[in-house]
Amino acid sequence: GLGGLVLLRHGSATLEIGGVQARQVVEGTTFGLEMLLGVRPVWAVAARCTTPCDMQLLHRSRLLAHVRELCRREEDPETSAARQLLNLLTSSWNQDAVTLSAPILSGYDPQFVSSLALALEFRVSLCGQRLWQESNGNREESLLVLLHGSCTEKEIAPRSLGGLAGKGVTAAEPSGVKPASRKSTMCLFKPGACFGEKSLVGLCGSGSSGKFVVAKTVCITAVLHRAVFLHALDRHPSEQHSPEVSRLLMQELSQSERTLDQKGRIQFIKSLPLFSGRNMLFLAAISEKFASRFFMAGQLVGRAGVEAKAMLAVAQGEVLVNIADITVRRLRQGSSANVIALARGGHYMPRHDLVSSTQGPCEILQLTNSAFWETLADFPAEQWCLSDFAAESDEPCEENLMPTGLVTHFDIALLSLFRGCSTALLRWLQRYMEIAVFFPGDVIIEEGKPDQCLYIVCSGAVAIDGCHHGYNEGHERSFGRGSVFGAEGILGVTEQAHATATALQLTGLQILHPQVLSRGLELHPGDAMHFSHMALARLLSDDMKRAAARGDGELDDPLLRVPLFAACGKDFRLELAEFLCPRLVRRGEFLITADTVHAEQSLCILHCGSARSEELPRRSSMAVGELRPRPMNA
Repeated sequence: GLGGLVLLRHGSATLEIGGVQARQVVEGTTFGLEMLLGVRPVWAVAARCTTPCDMQLLHRSRLLAHVRELCRREEDPETSAARQLLNLLTSSWNQDAVTLSAPILSGYDPQFVSSLALALEFRVSLCGQRLWQESNGNREESLLVLLHGSCTEKEIAPRSLGGLAGKGVTAAEPSGVKPASRKSTMCLFKPGACFGEKSLVGLCGSGSSGKFVVAKTVCITAVLHRAVFLHALDRHPSEQHSPEVSRLLMQELSQSERTLDQKGRIQFIKSLPLFSGRNMLFLAAISEKFASRFFMAGQLVGRAGVEAKAMLAVAQGEVLVNIADITVRRLRQGSSANVIALARGGHYMPRHDLVSSTQGPCEILQLTNSAFWETLADFPAEQWCLSDFAAESDEPCEENLMPTGLVTHFDIALLSLFRGCSTALLRWLQRYMEIAVFFPGDVIIEEGKPDQCLYIVCSGAVAIDGCHHGYNEGHERSFGRGSVFGAEGILGVTEQAHATATALQLTGLQILHPQVLSRGLELHPGDAMHFSHMALARLLSDDMKRAAARGDGELDDPLLRVPLFAACGKDFRLELAEFLCPRLVRRGEFLITADTVHAEQSLCILHCGSARSEELPRRSSMAVGELRPRPMNA
């Protein structure tokens, strides 16, 4: 409702378009010149303060009345300036309708491009002001379209742009450009010119400086911010691709990684678990069915809750796997996702979002369900090899049962680990557990590698090599549906896998990531104590087993190894031990602090694990030590 120029004196704010943060505004800067000059009848952005802000507003109506009053005075230099300003304030800009015709947007659905025209920021640049700059250090990730006026391009450091000639830089040659002399390194831009096409798709030029554009007259530009553009792409019901964007991304990837040729593509597909050991003729045929797709940095590759109809394989770049808006793992070159989407007759709804890494673009190879089965029909031998993946199920199709017979659901309320948890938490965790399928011979976890996930076998069989007591509730070396491994990791008792798990046959798993469990406990804090008690029980159980193995009597007399009570009678120690209160302290948490040790006046006995001891910083020398459970002979 405020029409005018806004000066942010103190604090910080963000400008948002459709609920998406377009850019930040820091103290000492202004915005809203287009409203002050009457270029736009309403605000195209919403300003949201991120810290307490002190703003000043110059109203258009008050400025206009004051300028008109100045124009009625006798002729003097101030009156002449007032008339020029009045002419600027009362000009008819006629910028109600904007058509985006940038070459980089060609190939997108016309309705999609039309929707982008409704999500633009409008700016006014006065004569001599800088509109746009091609620079790594000070470059805005947005596409600018010149709507009114004219501007010129200059070059700060031509040497820094020498490597861009063959890299698809299009911002220097926009539509509506009248090139000037080569010696002057200047161009004249007219309405319709575009700047920042590469920055819109997340590609940065080389060098610390480059070309910049300066307004020659009063210029009006429409700004399509990259964040708004990606948000519109992610929310569009159909997948959108532009040949020009794909060309730029392919050029960028070819500079850092080798592009796969036909032979390289076959070898790449052969390395995927589903196609490992397959006939070369079948691999050559199936490789023709893979479609190459290029995604910008930060672009959504696959959405949770939307039926996936294609398997994805990362050929170049990196893809993030997000569950409940948390990045749980990264898919690098040679990794695949949504393999279950190839199951015959299945309707796979992934529970994760796949997002191209913000570090750069990526190339994804997609194989659709229909293309897979059309190709497989010509190779009967391969059909037999993939019989488990392709077999029809006689059971009725339910939400938790793929028509192939591959079960991907197990009610976690039936597991002892979750017994006693609230229904709300169980439903939330069930919703955000990752669904995964492993083929015979696939290594699920490897002993000694960092892993704190919980794995639930929904179908198939898994073999455990070097089986640890915390990995299988049934202590079995080979187990199937309903078995669990990784409980100690999800409880935070251990950070590494204590065994190697390998799929014996086609296996469906549910995976609970520790980050997802932490988020669930933040939303349902009443269940946090349950998992603390479970972790404490595991630790105490391990401690008692170690004491029994040593035969040192600690199992019956827990205070025996405490020096303070070593000389006391056993009956006294046992009676005192009844008052011990077990407490779980996770990694990074404080066991005691300088303030609480005097207030509580308690004795802490370290049963298992290790802690770091530091003296108060105010002392002349800081003593740092490592505390571990005291052995009996110490």
